[in-house]
Amino acid sequence: IPDNIIVHGNLALLESVFKNLIVNSEMHSGGTEINLTCSKDDDTYVHFTFYDNGKGVPNKHLNKIFERFYRVDEGRSRASGGTGLGLSIVRNAIAFHKGNITVKNRPEGGLQFDFTIRI
Repeated sequence: IPDNIIVHGNLALLESVFKNLIVNSEMHSGGTEINLTCSKDDDTYVHFTFYDNGKGVPNKHLNKIFERFYRVDEGRSRASGGTGLGLSIVRNAIAFHKGNITVKNRPEGGLQFDFTIRI
């Protein structure tokens, strides 16, 4: 992330965005890489792209993964799969910072989150 990009906001919420994305990727993607890029397109928002090289998520689940308590693998126990709150926290933390988040499967494999945070 370039040194000249500064975002003012709630530190705990911003940390939770990155922590939840990283933990989800580590636990569920099956991939070996996590990537984060950042750019400042204008004086209003910073754009982040976070992606892994894992297996992605079936398309039928993509529009639901930000819902509270939603888990892609319904049979997963809480001990191995968490509560299903992580991505809901991410979405709400980004909304709190006047941003937006989208998710998609990458053609190369893996899941990609694109999000903005208001400067």
